[in-house]
Amino acid sequence: MTDLQGQPAVQARLLPLLARLNFQLGDAEQALVYASQGAALADSLDPRSEATLRAQTELGTVLAGQGDYEQAAVHFRRAVGLSQAIHGRDHETTATALGDLAIVLADMGDSTSIARAIELGQDALDAARRVFGPDHVDVAQAHNNLGTFLYSADRPEEAIPHIERALEIRKAALGRHPLVANSESNLASLLRDLGRHDEAVVQYDGAIEVYRSTVGPEHPQLAAPHYGRAVSLIVLGRLSEAEVSAREALARDADALPEGHPFLAYDHELLGDVLTLRGQWAEAE
Repeated sequence: MTDLQGQPAVQARLLPLLARLNFQLGDAEQALVYASQGAALADSLDPRSEATLRAQTELGTVLAGQGDYEQAAVHFRRAVGLSQAIHGRDHETTATALGDLAIVLADMGDSTSIARAIELGQDALDAARRVFGPDHVDVAQAHNNLGTFLYSADRPEEAIPHIERALEIRKAALGRHPLVANSESNLASLLRDLGRHDEAVVQYDGAIEVYRSTVGPEHPQLAAPHYGRAVSLIVLGRLSEAEVSAREALARDADALPEGHPFLAYDHELLGDVLTLRGQWAEAE
């Protein structure tokens, strides 16, 4: 960036792109440096600009990826306000910003944040429908998100129609694709919570197979279906298979997430439970 010292507007556009690239490459620390610099620079040039909107979104994304949900929410709230001011309510950027904020609130995990995530998720779905029509992949994403939030609020019966609709749209539009696997994994989690574990394992297996063939066997997206699969397999008494998936969930998250991320705690706890049930006391401890 030293060659652009006299071009702050260009730097403000490039820094969020560098943040995204580094984040996708797994360098979360450098991504945060670039995202923070980009947000500060864009804000200093024009706090109500499109560049500031992009920079706030990128910074929120990096922080959320590191598990700092509270700070991520601060930046996503700023992005929502900026998008509404710049583009209005019925715009794809506004719909996306609402969805981003809803996701990070749901990730906080407390009942108040999840309830707010459901409200924002419905707003994002309504906005996406107005902007794109009912059968667009962005509408599928909004359905998927809202279903996930309802699931987090222990309302699986309400969540199922949204996840099923997301899966329907994605299959029709995308065919064999990671987003189809995402919907299959989410549907499996709902079936699991309703006690339909045999059906859940079938759905998890389908999601894992699609992920492996589209993004590769070591991609972080495999963590969630392996985790859920292990939970259902424990209930079904298939402990050796459960151990395999529990180890896979931990390995995939450990490769992608910073030390201390809450998902790693859940993974360790699950693997410890499986090992305890299998009588492998020392490793379980």
